[in-house]
Amino acid sequence: ILITDGGSTDDTCAIIDSYIARGAPIRLFREKEALPGRGRNIAIMQARFDIIAMTDAGIVLPGDWLEQLVKDFEKDKDLELVYGIQGQSARSLFERCFVIVSIPEGHLENGERLHYPYLGSMAIKKHVWVKTGGFREDLRATEDILFFRQRIPVFRRTAF
Repeated sequence: ILITDGGSTDDTCAIIDSYIARGAPIRLFREKEALPGRGRNIAIMQARFDIIAMTDAGIVLPGDWLEQLVKDFEKDKDLELVYGIQGQSARSLFERCFVIVSIPEGHLENGERLHYPYLGSMAIKKHVWVKTGGFREDLRATEDILFFRQRIPVFRRTAF
């Protein structure tokens, strides 16, 4: 598990350090002022495996999330990216408003609501990330949507 902390001011690093001290297989990269794209790029650069699964802080994932997310790669070797639809944990009014503006609602196609790939629940092959040059590091938001729209031709939403 690779985590980049982009300069949080809460107890995030202390909590992660406590898991590391108990033997959890986590590597924490501390960056003073990393926007989301830079944080993602830092962790992915250090990854040793071909498939990189990603989520974000505040995301609530089911226990079988990783298994469900990557199973399509075994069936289709040409897939470059798979994403699921997961909700964010929104407790306050501010957090609920943030979810509304940060997770695109999607559009209807043949009666099905389709969404852009969402980094809160996504897996990508590392060589694709390398080939594309990674995520833009100068944006506070939408670096993921720009990455998908411009650079990833073969992706699938998994059914969970």
